[in-house]
Amino acid sequence: MKQVITIVMVLCLGLSLQAQQLMPVVLVNANGKICYQSPGQKKKQEVITGAVLKRNGRVELPANASVTMYCDGNFVKKSGKQSFTLLEAFPEGAKIKLDFDHDFGNYSMAAIMMVGGSNDKRDGWGTIDDPKKIRFYWSKPAGNEDYHFEIRDKANQLLMEKTLKDTFLVVDLKGAAFKTGVKYDWWVTTTGSQAIRSNTLSFELGTATERDEAIKMAEDGSLYKESPEELKRVMEAVSLELDGWFEEASRKYDTVQKMHPNNEYVKLMHAAFWMRCGLQPKARAVYK
Repeated sequence: MKQVITIVMVLCLGLSLQAQQLMPVVLVNANGKICYQSPGQKKKQEVITGAVLKRNGRVELPANASVTMYCDGNFVKKSGKQSFTLLEAFPEGAKIKLDFDHDFGNYSMAAIMMVGGSNDKRDGWGTIDDPKKIRFYWSKPAGNEDYHFEIRDKANQLLMEKTLKDTFLVVDLKGAAFKTGVKYDWWVTTTGSQAIRSNTLSFELGTATERDEAIKMAEDGSLYKESPEELKRVMEAVSLELDGWFEEASRKYDTVQKMHPNNEYVKLMHAAFWMRCGLQPKARAVYK
């Protein structure tokens, strides 16, 4: 099931940082006891995966530790006993390689900056629970309204409609008139005196081969081969999202967060995924 979504939050890092300020460093993966010393501070603190560090701070690794860090378009891996400043690891003016790792880095930094805000009251989204069913989600506007759900083809022919009180609907695809490679539109409208209609969203049925090709974008990246399993799963989720497989990306995030419920980075990436889909309540639910 391939989902093409029209609610897109800009991933460019509009951080409103002044030119003289240094981009922060994201600790994408950390193994062992990682100590960080903020600039101007004598005391060191232990940091974990998901931490955001000032670029002019210092990191210390013991012999059995390793880290993967991201900053300003580049990933850097360090391992073994050493002490270094993050400016040494990420010097200003370093060249940026434009590949999947770069895209993944942008999503990583966006996750840090994005958790905390869509206020769109008209949003809606669909995801999948198993290969035979698709679950459509939408957020709840003010009031206790019923919702009228519609699916139409591109010729505006009505294929399905239903009125319900819930903010989701599961559709069984086995008996539905959906075809692979064809795009369909859906939306919901409140049934109160002042009706509110959601965005018009599109979905498309894809094939397993197309899905696997999307995941291969991540697998071909240089960072993927050297990463732990949880980071690989997050990369696969990002590659699926980049290619429009939003419901499959959702399942990847669900799986990796269940396997690593205390991984701060995984939670940030999962929450940011839902923010890009315009569903702040779901983002809050996964980032607790």
